[in-house]
Amino acid sequence: ELEALAQMYEATGDSGILTNMVAWADICTSQRNDLMSAANGGQRVMWTGKIDEVWCPNEPSSSDAGYAGSENEDTEGHIAYCAKVILENPSIWNTTVPDGNPFGYGATYLQRATNYLAKCDEANDEYSLHWFIQPTTLLLVGPTNSAWTKFDENVNAFNREMMFTSGFQRLAEAHELLGDNPARVAQYDSIVKSNVTYMLNKILNFSGNPKTVKGQTCYNWPYSPTDSSGSETTEIHGEYDVLGFWRAYNRTAYGYSLSNMAPFANTLADVMYLGTNTFSGEVNGGDGT
Repeated sequence: ELEALAQMYEATGDSGILTNMVAWADICTSQRNDLMSAANGGQRVMWTGKIDEVWCPNEPSSSDAGYAGSENEDTEGHIAYCAKVILENPSIWNTTVPDGNPFGYGATYLQRATNYLAKCDEANDEYSLHWFIQPTTLLLVGPTNSAWTKFDENVNAFNREMMFTSGFQRLAEAHELLGDNPARVAQYDSIVKSNVTYMLNKILNFSGNPKTVKGQTCYNWPYSPTDSSGSETTEIHGEYDVLGFWRAYNRTAYGYSLSNMAPFANTLADVMYLGTNTFSGEVNGGDGT
């Protein structure tokens, strides 16, 4: 919903949507584990043994309450998207947000945006960049210690990698607009491009790709870049996969071409659409389960 508010504000410039979006972003920012009270589910000792600067995806009562993975970075992506749309409109930077500044993140829209970025950058430095980014390749790699592996959660499925790239890309775009930290922009951009290129190459080289259906170039791809067979499910997973590629395509600094992206649209139209408002459960046209 927060992502949708940002998209609608970009499309319409409606000030009411902006006010609502900022209210949501304030609340989301305040829910970072180390900022939120224990009574509300914060202050958790995470799998690292610390009260990490993360957004926890699970309930406090969950057996995996100490887990934070791709969902954490995706939350940053939504918050940073709010900052981005503010920064795209310098005319509102010094306008007072009409909400009384309930969380103390700043009276003006610019102050809110810079505070959101700061909170996300802090979280990345303390957690995501430290634990999940391989320094030599910049690829996403899960920790190998038992405290992490006991969750049996991965970071490398297409949809989960796209959750990570969401945060890094939106933060890069926002910092670029602000012009405050070129080194961080370059760092985040390098991470996104390395991982999206890795994923796109895996799809291009997946068995049978590219394939031609109804005269159009289409793709099939599995759940994870490391899988050698199978077909991705269309709901949630497939949606996040394509959203991530589309988002990266729209940042010209990454250099992806329309020829890389069009087969995703062709796949929807010529493989997944089964007629009479019916769509397949898998991206290869199968129903799945």
